[in-house]
Amino acid sequence: MRAAGIDFACFRDEEGRRDPALAYLSGLPGDGVLILSSGGDSVLAAWDAILASRMAEAGRILPYGDCGRCLRGALERLLPEMGARPGQRVELP
Repeated sequence: MRAAGIDFACFRDEEGRRDPALAYLSGLPGDGVLILSSGGDSVLAAWDAILASRMAEAGRILPYGDCGRCLRGALERLLPEMGARPGQRVELP
């Protein structure tokens, strides 16, 4: 990510937009948003937080509902918590 100038990468898997990268990178079989930082931090907002706490691996796991159950809400809440600053590059799905 650093070599490509990317500070954060976002992976989303939900109904109507499936992406196996979420399961590959976190272990969660589906429905959530995973944000990775180039520094190695990760946050997973999972539709089913109980399932995620049992199956997934991330620096932090929280319910997707806490982010308004939408990608924009997740980005607006989680990127600042991860230390994102204006001008940093976020790779979106």
